[in-house]
Formats: sequence, C-alpha cells, structure tokens
Amino acid sequence: MDKALMSVLEPRVFAIGLERTGTRSLARALENLGYSVTGQNGPLNRPRISKVYRDVAIRTSYKAEAFYGNPWPLVFQDMSRLWPNAKFILTIRDPQEWVASMAKSFGGTQTHIRRLQYGHGDPVGQEPQYIERMIAHETAVREYFREAPSSFLTMDITAGDGYKTLSDFLKKPFPEDGFPHEST
Repeated sequence: MDKALMSVLEPRVFAIGLERTGTRSLARALENLGYSVTGQNGPLNRPRISKVYRDVAIRTSYKAEAFYGNPWPLVFQDMSRLWPNAKFILTIRDPQEWVASMAKSFGGTQTHIRRLQYGHGDPVGQEPQYIERMIAHETAVREYFREAPSSFLTMDITAGDGYKTLSDFLKKPFPEDGFPHEST
C-alpha cells in the first residue's frame, strides 16, 4: 500500500500534553514506531495567534500522522471532531518539576502562545498560575475523553512509562531499543 493511502487510513495520533512533559520524547518514539510526525507548524509567536492557531492546526493535521507541541493541547477537542478515529496521548509530569523545567527553558522570554495557554508569556514569577493552568488542562482532557477510553492514554514518561504502554495503546509492535528521552 502506498504511503499516501496509509496516511489516510492510519489513525492520527495527537500528543496533547503541555510542553516540557515528555512530548519530544513521545514524538521520537512515534517516529520509531513508523509514524510521520510533525510539531509546531507556522509562527506561533505572532500577536494574532489567538485568532489563527485553530486554522493552522486544522491545515497541519492533514500533513502528518502524529503531532506534538503547540498548538495541539489547545485544539484536542477540534481534532477529536475532525479525526474521530484519532488517538490522543496526554503526557503528564510532576507539577513542581514541570514548572521548574518551564522556568529554566523559557524564563526571561515571552511568547504569545504561552500567554494564550497560561495567561502570561513568561513562566518566571508566574509559577502558581502555570501550575493551575497545567492542572486545569489535564482535568479538562481527562473529562473530555472519559467516555472514550480506547482513544485516550495518559503517559508519565518521566516516571517510566515507555514503549510497552505506548505500543499496547497503538497496537504496534514493541521496539527492542529503549524509549527515547530527548530532554527534561
């Protein structure tokens, strides 16, 4: 079967965890399982991002089989309606470790997408608000997929979830090499 047809038949996989929760490691694992993977597409730091990110996501969702990074956590409901056979993976992480990683990685910089997502573009000095938004996101995702457990998986990669969990969920062969850890 040709790759274009496989792309249409293969269910889309959306990594809908927030950045710094193992999404890059998950993306690499999905590539290792044979998925064409794409991350952020288009400039997500433009002032009008709140008006265009959904359209960017919809267009991008036709270009690959698996997706990670922004804006996917913001559009999981849209993608669920657009791709009813899709699989959704919520990557999670200890909130204190996560916010420390956010501050280390992004402290001192502002982006419009982070402002949209967390209420403030720079995590430094906004740690409680970031954690609040993280918890709210995870709660909303779990509630949304409560009635669709076969299309939803939660993974804590930093706590050791890996290929067995992912392969069982996606019904893909279990790779022999270790689960990738891109950065934490």
